[in-house]
Amino acid sequence: MKRLPLLFCSSFLALAEASEFIPPSNLKCVEALGNIESIPSELRTLFLDTVDIAPIPAPGSNDWLASHRERGQTFPQFKAGNFNVPDKDRPYLYLQPIGEESISDADKELLANYCSDFFNTEVRLMDSLRVDPNRIRSRVNAFTSEPQLNAKDILTVLDLNKPKDAYAIIAFSETDLYPDESWNFVFGMANLQKSVGVFSFARYGDRDKDGTLYLQRALKVMTHEIGHMYGMMHCTYYHCLMNGSNNLSETDRSPMHLCPVCLRKLHEATQPDHIMRYTKLKKTYQSLEFTDAADFARSRVEQLLKAALQ
Repeated sequence: MKRLPLLFCSSFLALAEASEFIPPSNLKCVEALGNIESIPSELRTLFLDTVDIAPIPAPGSNDWLASHRERGQTFPQFKAGNFNVPDKDRPYLYLQPIGEESISDADKELLANYCSDFFNTEVRLMDSLRVDPNRIRSRVNAFTSEPQLNAKDILTVLDLNKPKDAYAIIAFSETDLYPDESWNFVFGMANLQKSVGVFSFARYGDRDKDGTLYLQRALKVMTHEIGHMYGMMHCTYYHCLMNGSNNLSETDRSPMHLCPVCLRKLHEATQPDHIMRYTKLKKTYQSLEFTDAADFARSRVEQLLKAALQ
């Protein structure tokens, strides 16, 4: 399977002509999941019961799939892609602050703990990386007059400085990002083959005015980018965290959870204790007042416990 090295994720671009996206049939979604006979029977409810899983919506005129032609990625395609997975020599996910930032220690701890729970991995937080203008280009955005950092350059620097025991490294910055001169901005960007990614807090709104929405956006974009570093491409089967996004409105409409197809990819990569995973996520969502996400996680726990008793 040919792998795309770079994914421009949750991005805004002048709309390009693309063929009309047609949401897949239920049969196509089931086929994308692949054969699940190897999955323990008590876990199959996570992949077969779609009562709480919404179908992927038809895109609006400014949404991602209205301007980007994507075929999606089935689980068999993911498996055939032979993507990197964590191993005993590279078990850690690293979080890398970029440049001068005022993100609190509490928020950094939230990012680290959420990543650990979501991806079933140990997370390590690095010291802030200084922006060297000789290695990371910058510009002033023509629309906002705000500074931006080149996301591709950041990925190159991350790859060069990645710790030997790092499976992947995700950087974050309070400065806006752009991938090249033809783009307005990107919320985030990742390289699947090198397992490096970056996202920015710059466009999440005013934390003091709406902290809940601000953190929802941050956690969605961060886990979306890390999902790419686990080999997941944009989802075209259900309404899912891994759907592409062209604007904040589309990001806000997307769920915080993985659909059955993408969850199976995570299951393959990290083999989580799903009851523990959803229990931890539910607790975090409740503490942050993410009502819909907490309800979804609670429903998953109840499904798993019921299946275990049968």
